[in-house]
Amino acid sequence: MEDYIENGRPNSANEHIFLNRYGYGVISGATVSQIAPQTFSRTDIDCKGKKRGPHALRSSLATALLTEGNDYIAIQKVLGHRDIQSAKSYARADVEHLRGSALSVPSPIGNFEMLLKLGGAVNG
Repeated sequence: MEDYIENGRPNSANEHIFLNRYGYGVISGATVSQIAPQTFSRTDIDCKGKKRGPHALRSSLATALLTEGNDYIAIQKVLGHRDIQSAKSYARADVEHLRGSALSVPSPIGNFEMLLKLGGAVNG
């Protein structure tokens, strides 16, 4: 990103990072959809069986933000979604992240404790 901003981005007062080739407006969604797969194919990233379009990039960003501890409201703002459910659909929680939110399992009591002691066998 830094290399693009310093060397590839057209000179412009526009606040957006990615601009059209003329430097006066943002690039279109269609352009991003065309550029993303082409760019992936020029890298050493193993993309076999994986999506390589702009949604894959959004999903990677949302997942990284979630893993870093950001909440869904922050992710929603970064992705520019009006609906938080849209942002949630892009973020994938990994198992380690989910473990931090897990509740401890209570010790068995009553009939369940008895069944476990009997090895799960039910008499009668």
